Amino acid sequence: MGYRVDMKQIDYSAFDALALESRVWVYHSDRVFTSEETSQIDAEIYAFCTAWTSHNRQLKAAGKVVLDRIILLMVDESTAGASGCSIDSSVAFVKNIATKYQVDLFDRMLITYLDENNGSVHTTKLSSLSAEIESKQDCIKVFDNLVKTKADLISHGIAPIADTWVKRFI
Repeated sequence: MGYRVDMKQIDYSAFDALALESRVWVYHSDRVFTSEETSQIDAEIYAFCTAWTSHNRQLKAAGKVVLDRIILLMVDESTAGASGCSIDSSVAFVKNIATKYQVDLFDRMLITYLDENNGSVHTTKLSSLSAEIESKQDCIKVFDNLVKTKADLISHGIAPIADTWVKRFI
């Protein structure tokens, strides 16, 4: 089930201190988090990011739950790069969140989209998307889980379906 949202109200201020080249990881939840869960997860993300290191060097990192269903993690590698071990620790952190809140955060075929006709946000499997949006494709924007950098997130993290990789599956 979707809910109404104004995409301009998404608060990305947690990432203000990070460079545009910062790396981004996107994890879609298979269900909407409650407001209480969102607050708790945001606090856990903050604690993780302030302790996140790579080869004993503090990473300049931030994270946030957006749209009550997507976890964003971001690392500014201008001071210290995210290594294999530090990325593994972030994956372990997200797996712990998934277990604790009983959600799937690793299904790469989940798509979160906005129906601009009514401002509602939905998350669905890629295989179900075509049937869900029927003839409304021109009014659909998707949250792209393949963005790589903060600049990508800002410029086309939420884009018309026709401008994303999702189009070829519809």
